[in-house]
Amino acid sequence: MSKLLRADLRRLFHSKVFWLCNIFLFAFSLYIVIDQAYELKALNMPAYTDDCVGACGFFGVFALAVLCPSLIGTEYSDGTIRNKLICGHSRVSVYLANFLTTVIAGVIILALWVSSYLLLGVTIHECKASASVLAATVLGCVLELAAFAAVFTFMTMTISNKVVNASLCIVLVLVLVFAAIFVAVSLQAPETVSGYETNESGEVTAAYDDPNPRYIAPDSGKRSVFEAVHMINPGNQALELAGIALPEYVMHMCVYDVCLIAVFCFAGCLIFRKRDVR
Repeated sequence: MSKLLRADLRRLFHSKVFWLCNIFLFAFSLYIVIDQAYELKALNMPAYTDDCVGACGFFGVFALAVLCPSLIGTEYSDGTIRNKLICGHSRVSVYLANFLTTVIAGVIILALWVSSYLLLGVTIHECKASASVLAATVLGCVLELAAFAAVFTFMTMTISNKVVNASLCIVLVLVLVFAAIFVAVSLQAPETVSGYETNESGEVTAAYDDPNPRYIAPDSGKRSVFEAVHMINPGNQALELAGIALPEYVMHMCVYDVCLIAVFCFAGCLIFRKRDVR
């Protein structure tokens, strides 16, 4: 599989889409650092360089959603995958080489994102997080991007149409993110909703608290399901990593990410082994 991985990495480093994604995200991270510094200094508030380090876990996912279908879809359209199989490489090694290439692309994107904070952020910001928190956040970003890479590889290796794959990957990310927002809002819903009555002159005459129909009781089975979905959903992880998370919480996310990677890689290899590659 080492030969396959070297060939895939060579193709990755020659990909214009890959470098465009890196240039855009690197420039965007620098913009965030500078904009945050000027905005907070205008408000006489301290700016911290570690506040947005984990944001790559969010923005990097969209880059992988574009990059993965482009790389693997081109292999299908050019007949590269068929040629690899004809040369005697196993289907599992072909699949895993593509997955590892996508993971490495995500790590490079993350490294450039973090380097922008090291190059510019440290000089104009302060750092409040400990080294363990920053290390946990970076680790969480790596495994979260790897989990999304496993999902994207599963989709692109089982569906050969590059345009369809690109659309599905981006739509999937949006669905997971909006689902994460919906679940988070539902879990944070208060038990009661405050209201008040006014007279014709606009004066408050009465105040009351009504039960909130969207409130989920702590001891209910529905809340347990929502909390499990909230933790497992990679879209939620992307949102959580946009801020500095506690190392303990990040470690829980990492366990779920490893499980997601194992499930999608195993399922993808099984399907790809039986797929008719033309």
